[in-house]
Amino acid sequence: MKTRLISLLLAFSMALTFLPVGAVSAFAAETGDTFNFNGLTYEITSDTTAKVKGPEATTLLTQVTIPEKATNSLNGESYTVTAIADKAFRNTRFNGEITSITLPDSLKEIGDFAFFSCFKLEDINLPDGLTKIGYQAFQNCYSLTEITIPSSVTTMSSHVFNRCIGLKKVTFEKNSQLSALPDATFANCESLESFTLPNGFTSIGENAFYKCGNLTTLNISDDVTEIKKDAFIDCAKFNTINYDGTKYSWNALLKSGSVDNTVLEKIQADGFTVNYWVQPLVVSGGIFTVDGDPVVGDTAIVPVGATVEITFDQQSFADSGLSFGSWEIDGLSNSEYYKNKESFTFTMPKNRVAVTASTMDIPIIDDSPVDPGISTAVTIIGGALLVGGLHQLGTELWLIHHLPKGTAIPETRIELAEVLWKDAGQPAPAAEAAYTDIDTDDTDAQQAAQWAIENELMTLRSSEHPEKFDPHMPVSTVKAIRAWKKAQQMKPSAK
Repeated sequence: MKTRLISLLLAFSMALTFLPVGAVSAFAAETGDTFNFNGLTYEITSDTTAKVKGPEATTLLTQVTIPEKATNSLNGESYTVTAIADKAFRNTRFNGEITSITLPDSLKEIGDFAFFSCFKLEDINLPDGLTKIGYQAFQNCYSLTEITIPSSVTTMSSHVFNRCIGLKKVTFEKNSQLSALPDATFANCESLESFTLPNGFTSIGENAFYKCGNLTTLNISDDVTEIKKDAFIDCAKFNTINYDGTKYSWNALLKSGSVDNTVLEKIQADGFTVNYWVQPLVVSGGIFTVDGDPVVGDTAIVPVGATVEITFDQQSFADSGLSFGSWEIDGLSNSEYYKNKESFTFTMPKNRVAVTASTMDIPIIDDSPVDPGISTAVTIIGGALLVGGLHQLGTELWLIHHLPKGTAIPETRIELAEVLWKDAGQPAPAAEAAYTDIDTDDTDAQQAAQWAIENELMTLRSSEHPEKFDPHMPVSTVKAIRAWKKAQQMKPSAK
């Protein structure tokens, strides 16, 4: 019996020697073993997964498609492709000829130097589900022009896109799980002109944009709390940061000590612009300050978070006999709290704010006879809160009463200038008038405008364009009243 068993064992061993190699390997495949599939070499990483080791030595590839499943022909098993190995396409015979790479949705990791010096690579997709991009993974990919980094990436090493000299567009998907831009990520990306760091990123690494010679604009959020050494060194054209936050949080960042001195020198130099949150503020019938600084005019672009104080402009309304009634406020959540305060202070919100003064009472104090119809109208209005149309009616009635009989209420700047000038006897201005936006043949209009400006009855709308009078811009009845009263005081009889 023992002799027979030994004979059977010997016979079985001899039979194995005649089996195909693949049949034996079916029992021997394990982690670390490699196999070839469709021109690529794979390494088994578990019972069910594999990673790409690179192209087969004899295979010329220009367009690479990596499948989700790779089949080992030796044992017939299929493995899910989850990674690109370190140096997979670096220094291979044909990596310099690859122009496009399609990665599978199953991919989780791209190893160090994975596509290093794929000089002709123009197009590659980074799939959703990718979690890691290794050191210098795409360095020297000169022909790559754009890349989208999925939100699933949680680890990205330094120098990933270093020397991608053709890279123009970088997009981070929304809700990125990254919080820092690693060192030298986009160093030597000479074609990069603008870059947007998404919300959630708190740090910009050393040399992050080193020698990005055409970079002009960086868009960042107020999540950024650190900018490291030489982040923008040798970025000759870099001159603008669009900061998605307030002026005050930006200044706090600069003073925090978390912005390296090399960066501070760059962004605090003459000609560098930092844009932060601002919103328009329009104030009619009031004077106002922003962070304690008086504002000239009725409109300003105000930093979000600024302290704004608005006060009823009693002086502007004094000549018309109007006094403060209330404010009409658009854009403040607690407008009811402010509406009856002659002066109030608020913090500029993240939206436009418009504030308009409504006035009370229109007593016409004048010794000259008053038309009965006007007197009746004033009596009806007197003592009532003037809002919107009633306010306008009251000031128009004042002008009708005081302007020379038959004179139309001026509605534009040139009409007001001519009313004032003609009432003064059409005096010649001290300087020759030459406004480019008034017909040179209309000498009356030219002289009236020049005379009104010289006598400070009116002002130019833009100090940067003294050659323009803006003749057709509308003029308010309040401003017309103010200018008229001042012109009357200039007359010898008014002294």
